[in-house]
Amino acid sequence: MFKPFTLTIESSDWPIIADEIAKAGPRICEAAYGYLAEYPHRHRRPDRLRVQIRPDCGTVRIVLAGPKLFQGEIGVVTISRLEADYFDLPTATDSGDAFETGHRQLIERCCQALRHSLAAGIGAECFKQLCSTFSLRLTILEYDDLETEQEI
Repeated sequence: MFKPFTLTIESSDWPIIADEIAKAGPRICEAAYGYLAEYPHRHRRPDRLRVQIRPDCGTVRIVLAGPKLFQGEIGVVTISRLEADYFDLPTATDSGDAFETGHRQLIERCCQALRHSLAAGIGAECFKQLCSTFSLRLTILEYDDLETEQEI
């Protein structure tokens, strides 16, 4: 029976966070293979492995997604530092664009760590094989805003 992947990262150092995700690459891919084996006859096949960043709750959701609104959750990575940094941002009422600027920087920092994690280290070959086998693209998405989706 398929079981989603979970990982909690307590480190406050972004390079260590990136390394922890990279080390988990084989386990993440194993969960994706498990999901695809469990649901082989779904009428909506995924065309991407999507990484969704949720800084407000410190999570990175990893899902198989299709061209429509189909999503199958592969796993969740909880990053304490991501949530802490989000709640350390200036409030929207503090000073003009300070929240938006800080938020953009936080998202970028997280994206950089994720790109490094998924493109380097021991997980890179696993992701490459998974994406090749199932013709998947690897993408990053902010929250659930499809307009922010970009290829890794």
